[in-house]
Amino acid sequence: MRQEKEYLHWLLGVPRIGYLRCLRLLNHFGSAETVWEANEADFQNVPSISQKEVSAILTSRQTYSFAEQEQFLKRHSIRLLDRNDPEYPPLLLQIFDPPHLLYIQGELLPEDEHALAVVGSRHPTNYGSLVTNKLTSELAVAGITIVSGLAKGIDALAHEAALQANGRTIAVLAGGLLNLYPSENKPLARRIVQQGALLSEFHPLAPAHPGMFPVRNRIISGISRAVLIMEAARKSGSLITADQAIEQSRDVFAVPGPITSPLSQGTNDLIRQGARLVTGMEDIWEEYPDWRPVSGDLSTASPIPMSPEEKRLLDLIGYGAVHAEHLLRSANLAVGTVYRLLLEMELKGWVKQMPGQMYMKGNV
Repeated sequence: MRQEKEYLHWLLGVPRIGYLRCLRLLNHFGSAETVWEANEADFQNVPSISQKEVSAILTSRQTYSFAEQEQFLKRHSIRLLDRNDPEYPPLLLQIFDPPHLLYIQGELLPEDEHALAVVGSRHPTNYGSLVTNKLTSELAVAGITIVSGLAKGIDALAHEAALQANGRTIAVLAGGLLNLYPSENKPLARRIVQQGALLSEFHPLAPAHPGMFPVRNRIISGISRAVLIMEAARKSGSLITADQAIEQSRDVFAVPGPITSPLSQGTNDLIRQGARLVTGMEDIWEEYPDWRPVSGDLSTASPIPMSPEEKRLLDLIGYGAVHAEHLLRSANLAVGTVYRLLLEMELKGWVKQMPGQMYMKGNV
């Protein structure tokens, strides 16, 4: 006997139908299985469904193979979760409109109920990047699952920091699992599958488009206990996530930023409107005392491995402030390598860049 999630997968993949028309059909018929069994006359009173779309559904049923699709999903290690599956995220079931179907690569675990969404600008400043790396790493070390959207900027930095800390992370996509956007984050996505999961409610082959991002954002906040906005301008998709979190009765945290930075205007506005200000982990532990590490000290966590080249640069920096020119002359490394390592070490919080291309040690 076929399961409803198999019919949902079929319906999402019918040409010309897509996500929104699928929802209209489900609202009208009550289930995807009923859509499969419907005859042409049954579609006459469905709102906003044209005759061409009805023909696409009827034609699809003639050639569709459930067995072939089962093999297709298995080949790509994709599993289907509907609202009745034990693995379906419990927090997500609490929102107004939980997805009928989730596609997943990787694994969801019970401890993922202790999840925090971390989102922000696609073009963060050095300040936003450093704060994201520091706070996300500490959260991951404490056993908190980091949820984000695999976008450029803050999202990717949050996932990366969680992975570097050997923590768990979940990426929620605005397109299909086999049509990753942005494509440059495919290597990151493969690593996330090993330490968490990729989730999407869109057909695996569906390309991302602008209308999917707000839909995706409600899942980011929906599977999380709270949302932390790192850096965001006033007109930012991250603020949509914050609004959805509020509608879902989730807590919203925000990191303050310089009043002169456009990328801090959105976060500063959120704080003014009542979001919890975060300047360090203590602000989060106060709100969620059950998340606080038992030892109360994150320094006992396993450190991020340091390469010999990174150690060489740290030794050259010493305990004062050193100009980049000194590092370039003394490190015996290619110029591009030095600047790349300095950026990576800055993101890890190991060095800080000061005005005038001066560098000093950070948290290491």
